[in-house]
Amino acid sequence: MATAAGSVEVRNAIAQQVEAAVLHKQRLEKILHCHGSRPKADSDEVAAAYVKRAEHVMHSTPDPNLRDAALISMLRRIGQYEATGLAAAECYAETLYLGIDRHTLLASMREQRAADGRLAAFQNEANQLALLVSTPPY
Repeated sequence: MATAAGSVEVRNAIAQQVEAAVLHKQRLEKILHCHGSRPKADSDEVAAAYVKRAEHVMHSTPDPNLRDAALISMLRRIGQYEATGLAAAECYAETLYLGIDRHTLLASMREQRAADGRLAAFQNEANQLALLVSTPPY
């Protein structure tokens, strides 16, 4: 996704978001492994649908400003989906009195929230540029 971005800032933000998501996944897998559980290998249909939609946007939006706005929007949706899963796992850890695991999950949630804030700032800028491109001159 990062290579499809029109601006360097958006490209870097996407790359950082992907790196953070990989780290969050590794943390969650470590927690599961420590408790004798293995993550399911089944694919996540919702996440796959988000990725498929983002790929469609990448290939069907020729203007880089419009594409950046759309990609950021999709990335924020994926991040919000991730945050929902982290929150559910954190609640479960709290219920089972798994303090260290809960703090690990809370750290991932804070990082996700901060990343979403950075993406929101980029999205505002990208939306303004996209609006300039899509508005016909009078």
